[in-house]
Amino acid sequence: SAVVTFESVGSAQLEFVVQEELSRWIGQLEHFAVHQKWAQGGAEFSTSLVRGESSRVLVSEEPCDFEFDVHHGVHGHWNFALEARRRELAQMIAKCGGTMLDAWSHAGQWGIRCAKLGATEVVLLEESLGFARLCTDNVARNKVEAHCASLHRSNVVDELRNMASSGIRFNCVSLGLRARFERYHKQRRGQYGRWFKPTLKGYENAVYLGAQVTGRNGYLVVTFLLPLESEHWATSLVQNGLERASRVGSIVFLATCVDEQSPLASSAMDDAWIPVVICVHLN
Repeated sequence: SAVVTFESVGSAQLEFVVQEELSRWIGQLEHFAVHQKWAQGGAEFSTSLVRGESSRVLVSEEPCDFEFDVHHGVHGHWNFALEARRRELAQMIAKCGGTMLDAWSHAGQWGIRCAKLGATEVVLLEESLGFARLCTDNVARNKVEAHCASLHRSNVVDELRNMASSGIRFNCVSLGLRARFERYHKQRRGQYGRWFKPTLKGYENAVYLGAQVTGRNGYLVVTFLLPLESEHWATSLVQNGLERASRVGSIVFLATCVDEQSPLASSAMDDAWIPVVICVHLN
């Protein structure tokens, strides 16, 4: 898997040259997808499948197999460094059994891993119909239908609020919020291009609601997308959310998801964003 970020300035010839150079240096590519900033003035990305028959890509990791869809844009990427850290964390938590909630579940990888490792019941909660279908297919692929339920709701935040008011609690809650892009007029050469960059809005409120549906002695797992130089913001966001929910806990896992497989940021970029995973054991 390779990720290349470049600015084409609307030049189709430059895009063709980049594709040809990648093919020449990396070798015969079975699958080639191109993400371009297109809609909403650059806040959204369009995806075109340049090479390959299917938009779905299969990722195998013992004992699970997952498919993800490149047409889901930058939100649908499979981050190998992030998934390695989340797999390590799932092995620590799921062996205790109990019920799990995987909110903003993407391809269902967190919940399905937990089901494979011993969780008695897993709820995969998604607000995107495309991701919800992907979760359902991956549940069937891994033969964990008896332990997993995939739910599609119009708004995950509202569903978490309803669960909290109904007294529903889980032994482990995982929050995999997807980054939202907002216009920032000073942004010139960021990781996600010009004029737009990810926003941190919504993280603290999600932690607050997640803490409300986490049972006593349960685990709250949150995945953030933060600037490279500000990964310490994760602890502050979690602390603020827990204070609002009148919950206290101890951090048992904190990982910045960067390894040799992570894409390299250019020195010309104004910023670079990385996933950060944090797990809190709530008292």
